[in-house]
Amino acid sequence: DPSQIGNANLDTNHAWNVININGEWKFLDVTLASGYVYSNSNIFKFYYNDAYFFTHPDLLFLNHYPLNETWLLASKTKEEYINLPVFIGNYLENTYRIMQPVSGKWSIKKQGNFVLTLAGIDQYDDVGYVFLSDGKVKYFEERNSANTLTIELNEPKEDYLSIMINSRTVAIYKIIL
Repeated sequence: DPSQIGNANLDTNHAWNVININGEWKFLDVTLASGYVYSNSNIFKFYYNDAYFFTHPDLLFLNHYPLNETWLLASKTKEEYINLPVFIGNYLENTYRIMQPVSGKWSIKKQGNFVLTLAGIDQYDDVGYVFLSDGKVKYFEERNSANTLTIELNEPKEDYLSIMINSRTVAIYKIIL
C-alpha cells in the first residue's frame, strides 16, 4: 500500500513459498501470480503473472519482505525495503527498470520536480504518470536518449504519483513537501 512508504512498522499481510531444487532456493508466490486485490475496494482481480515463479531474490525484494530475514536471500536491508516505491507486479514481469529515483519518497522542497530515469524502454513503449488527487493520466510525448523524464510539481502538495508503462501502473511514489 502506498501509504506505507517509509513506514518502519511493516504489516504481515501475505505469505509466499521458498523451495529447494537441486540445492538452490527458489521463490514462488502463487497468490500474486494469480492476481491482486484492488486496495480501495478489496475486490480480487484475476491476472496471471508468471514473474512470481522462481523470482530472483533481488526482484522479489521489491514487493516482499520476510518475517524471518534468513529468507531474504539478497544483500538488502529492512531500511532499503521500507523506503522503496511500491512496485506493482506489472513491473516484475517486464525487462524495463526504473533506475532513479530509488527512494519511494520525493520531497518537493528538497528535490524540486520529479525526475525519472528508465532503462530497457524501447521507442514503442508509452510512458505516463497520474497523480492520485488528479486522476488524469498524462503521457510523455518525447523522451531523450537517456530516458530521463521530468514531471513538473507545480502545486506544492502531498500526493501519490503512479508511473505507467504501456497503460499499466508499474510503481507508485509518495510526494511529500
